[in-house]
Amino acid sequence: MFLYLQLYPFSQTIGFKAGLNISNTKGLNACPDDKAGWNAGAIVQFKINKRFYVQPELLYAGKGHRFHPPFASDSGAIRLNYVNMPILFCYKADDKLSILLGPELGYLANSTVRYNKSVFDQTGRYPRVDVGIDLGFSYKINTSLGADLRFNYGFKDIQYTDYAGYTAPIKGGNRVFQAGLFYLLRKLHFPFLL
Repeated sequence: MFLYLQLYPFSQTIGFKAGLNISNTKGLNACPDDKAGWNAGAIVQFKINKRFYVQPELLYAGKGHRFHPPFASDSGAIRLNYVNMPILFCYKADDKLSILLGPELGYLANSTVRYNKSVFDQTGRYPRVDVGIDLGFSYKINTSLGADLRFNYGFKDIQYTDYAGYTAPIKGGNRVFQAGLFYLLRKLHFPFLL
């Protein structure tokens, strides 16, 4: 019996994206408010067939929340800056609209707390790894430019650990609405053995 390998063309499209995050960490603080941040990074699209493609991304994203303690005049913000890697499975509803769904893995690069005009470095006080899921859609404005809107739901609890090693009983998770623009550069074609 002979085994034959067939050579198929395999294409990928590379690009970049940037946008706005509206984030919260539900449950982490008694008085959380949404916080605006940004995201930016690179994307790659691997075409499977006419309807499906996979889109891994590597993004730097600002998350966290604002807070306003009761009976206090000042407000503050917890900033959690992540390096995120979503892997999105995408369905093309038509030539312009795609539905996106997939897991997201995040690594906490740094964290700070700003309160009463002071900034405190909190890197190492929160868990380094976050795991969540993304759901959203994208719309191609033309062959290169597009926009997307998605929601990220973080599954992993975020709990503050102080310098003595005490973990606070209050915990929460990342919740992020993300809107942005992406720009696709060009398609690269590679042979693929199947």
